[in-house]
Amino acid sequence: MSAPPGGRRSAADPRSGPDRGSGPDWTPGRRLLVLGVGSTLRRDDALGPAVAEALAAASLPEGVAARSVHGLVPELAVDLEEVDAVWFVDAAADPSLADATWARVAPSAGPGVGGGHALDPAALLVWTEAWTGRAPEAWSLALPAGDFGLGEGWSERGARSLREALDELRRRLGVDRQT
Repeated sequence: MSAPPGGRRSAADPRSGPDRGSGPDWTPGRRLLVLGVGSTLRRDDALGPAVAEALAAASLPEGVAARSVHGLVPELAVDLEEVDAVWFVDAAADPSLADATWARVAPSAGPGVGGGHALDPAALLVWTEAWTGRAPEAWSLALPAGDFGLGEGWSERGARSLREALDELRRRLGVDRQT
């Protein structure tokens, strides 16, 4: 996958870990944070935030929260300290990605782990481990996207990804589609 303009890979880069496909299980009572990552100024890049905002407006199970962020920054380690699991949701600039793809994310020191405000999920987990002594179970959900240009609204592929991601996450969380 090539990085989108600006050099940042998707927070939900499907190459983040070896376990691809089936995705995470969520058990009631576990504390989960769904982090929607992306720029609301760059059309399909706003898929992650749109998913998080739609989930946050729903009646989520106890212990589940959803939040949108522009990017992954070291300060988010404080939020990850409070949860058992985190699911990163982000648009993917990979034209070969046909469907939303889950990937397990493990702490890994890569570019950006030393500082700054352009972390990937694996680097954020390294920060979390350094801060708290542990990292939550983490998964990424890469959403196929078609347009990262400046502006609002979805490409045809982005609109389909948004619907599919919301259906997938609602199913995993046991959230009624009407909420």
